Amino acid sequence: DTRHLCSSRCRFHKLPGHGDVFVCEASGILHECRRSEPCHMCVLSPDDCFLVCPASGISYERLNYVNEEVPDEVDVWDPGMSESQQFARWFEHGYGMSEEQAEDYFAD
Repeated sequence: DTRHLCSSRCRFHKLPGHGDVFVCEASGILHECRRSEPCHMCVLSPDDCFLVCPASGISYERLNYVNEEVPDEVDVWDPGMSESQQFARWFEHGYGMSEEQAEDYFAD
């Protein structure tokens, strides 16, 4: 399915001899885990201290900057949200903007 977006609900199978590379059972899309940074599919551990990749099981320490000022950027990826939740958030933020406002806000 070309419209499929992999998420934590997918089932993955490890490709032998390819390191941390997995294939989604539903779509055949490849997923490669990097040990240095969490992927977009990571979910929070039950204790909210780690991000865990559902494909590989690799866990990453969740950085929590409670006392640091966080930039007020709505279009930054939130690792605590699923992919569909994040896209919905971005969509809602842009909904109702004029084309000019959207170009100014979402310009690279």
